[in-house]
Amino acid sequence: MRLEPEFNRDILQPIPLEEWPLLQKLLKVDWPKYALYYYWIQNSIIWKKRDPKLALQIYCPHGKYQNDATFVGISNFSYWNVIVFTKELSGQKLHNAIIKTKRIDWSKKITFAAVDEHSRSILFSASDILRTDQGIEMDEFLHTCVLIKSADDCAHAEIKVPEECYLRELNPSDLPMVHSSWLLADKEEPEKSLKFLETAVTLNKSMGLFLKEGDVLVSTVLQTDWLGLGSVQTLEAYKRRGYAKIVVNALAKKLGQEGISPVLAVVCGNIPSENMFQSLNWKRTVPATWVVTKKLPRNSN
Repeated sequence: MRLEPEFNRDILQPIPLEEWPLLQKLLKVDWPKYALYYYWIQNSIIWKKRDPKLALQIYCPHGKYQNDATFVGISNFSYWNVIVFTKELSGQKLHNAIIKTKRIDWSKKITFAAVDEHSRSILFSASDILRTDQGIEMDEFLHTCVLIKSADDCAHAEIKVPEECYLRELNPSDLPMVHSSWLLADKEEPEKSLKFLETAVTLNKSMGLFLKEGDVLVSTVLQTDWLGLGSVQTLEAYKRRGYAKIVVNALAKKLGQEGISPVLAVVCGNIPSENMFQSLNWKRTVPATWVVTKKLPRNSN
């Protein structure tokens, strides 16, 4: 692997694509505790093989992964999306990686996606140093609970489509509706988050429920970069008709038939969504937080 000269000595070094499955196996321990990160790596393998030029890479401190599975995943083909994870109790490796690496462009808005509780404490322990050295602070937080459903349960789901509707996979022309109410949409530079959704729809599966009359898209779900489900949305005028359950079951069934136990994240306090997934037999695993950075004014202390 040819490295850029300025990154030759960076604390974070890329691990070869053929070794990503070895890192992934370390996350099978205590299943499904680390399922979200296990499937993120699996999805990254799929995406990277389909598009080798995709700006997506997995790094480890000094290019070495051990039983603590410390890694930093970076994708910036749309917006800057960073995955941080470690099982190391002290968290020192991840802490050092965050504050010392030059691979993260801190001048950009960075989204630390789905940070588990242990890694979140490490991220925030580094925040004072990042504030001083990089002039950034942790600004926005989205707290979620992560759910999972077994592949076998998903594969045997019954799909009943109402007479007035039909199901089909989404295409890029359907994305404005998805993007318009997506919680992670970039309001300042929407083209970036639209690019992310387009990549997910192009490289992964998706499902939309349409009204036959007028071909109106009323409910959607995407298979995200976590290889699970995301962007579960229903138009306001069509809520409380069971449409979201239909698209969720339809996509989950496809994934279950492939042996995938899909994961998803529900925003804490979203009672209707929590109740829906509970009724569909999805089980809680661990909490995860999305953290977004903000550049401080130059005169900020």
